[in-house]
Amino acid sequence: MHDLSLHLLDILGNSVRARARHVGTTVRADPASGFLEVRIEDDGCGMDAKLLSEVADPYRTTRSTRRIGLGVPLFKEAAEAAGGTFRIESAPGAGTRLAATFRIGSIDRIPLGELGATFSVLVRTNPDMEFALTLAADGRRFELSTEEIRETLGDVPVDEPDVLAWIEETVAEGQREVFGGILPEA
Repeated sequence: MHDLSLHLLDILGNSVRARARHVGTTVRADPASGFLEVRIEDDGCGMDAKLLSEVADPYRTTRSTRRIGLGVPLFKEAAEAAGGTFRIESAPGAGTRLAATFRIGSIDRIPLGELGATFSVLVRTNPDMEFALTLAADGRRFELSTEEIRETLGDVPVDEPDVLAWIEETVAEGQREVFGGILPEA
C-alpha cells in the first residue's frame, strides 16, 4: 500500500468485520519528538490471546475469502520500516486498540494520503456505524464524527452523495490545516 490512508481503510475494515459500532481514529504528528502516531480503537468483538498473538502474521487470517491476511502485517511493517513501533491490544468482548508510530523524517515513511476520501468511503459503505476522526499537530486540532453529523442533519442520511462529498472535502481541509508544514505531503 502506498499511503497510510489505504492502510487505515484496510485496518478499519477489520473493525467492520468485528461488528464494531464505534470506531475512533487519531492521527497525531509531534514535530518535537519527530513521530507521527496513528491510533485506532473499536468496540468490536475483540480477539482472544491466541488470535492476538498471530494477528501480525501474514499467513494467519480469519477471512474465508483468502488464506492470508495482509492488513495488520503490512501496517506493522510500514511503521517499523519508518523507524517506528507497532502495538495491538484486544480481548474478547472488549474491542481492539491499535497504535503505530512513524518517524516523520524517515525516507521510508509512506505519505499520509487522502484521509478525506478514505473516511468518505468508510461512511458510504458502513452508514450505520459511528466513525470519529481526530487529527492533531502543534496545537492544531480537527475532529469529525458521524454521530455529530447525524445530530446536525436530522433525517438526512450520512450516505447521501452531498453529505459524503462534504465529509471528503471537510476532512481533506482539516488534514491540510493540521498537518500543513509538518508533513511534507499535507
